[in-house]
Amino acid sequence: MTLAAATFPREVRSLEGVFGLVDGFLLESGLGESRRFLLEFVLEELFTNMVKYNPGGAGSIGVELEVLAPDLRIQLSDPDCPSFDIRVDAPAVDPAAPLGSRTPGGLGIHLVKELVDRIEYDHDHRTGTIRLYKKLE
Repeated sequence: MTLAAATFPREVRSLEGVFGLVDGFLLESGLGESRRFLLEFVLEELFTNMVKYNPGGAGSIGVELEVLAPDLRIQLSDPDCPSFDIRVDAPAVDPAAPLGSRTPGGLGIHLVKELVDRIEYDHDHRTGTIRLYKKLE
């Protein structure tokens, strides 16, 4: 079991530190470069959404990466936030629809859902925690 965890200030420039956490995790876990795109895309999308849609939230955003065979677990915790479960609250997206008929928003979350195998969400004491799992096989 390999675990990497850190908290980051609620600002987009914190992504540099988030990606540094990914670098260290990939090295420690031995997963190699094959998982970099998944980790960086999911973290960038969800982290920036937490910053954008909860700019007044108190506290830093927590990020955890863990190998829990047979899964890779990606977790983000957003303190002082309203509930937003991406499984049900994110707008529906039809990527096959013509561009002119689409409404802005939701495509990044749609892609995150397509990239992972399972999503869990908890909202407790105003902290939203999202856990995403991807099979390692």
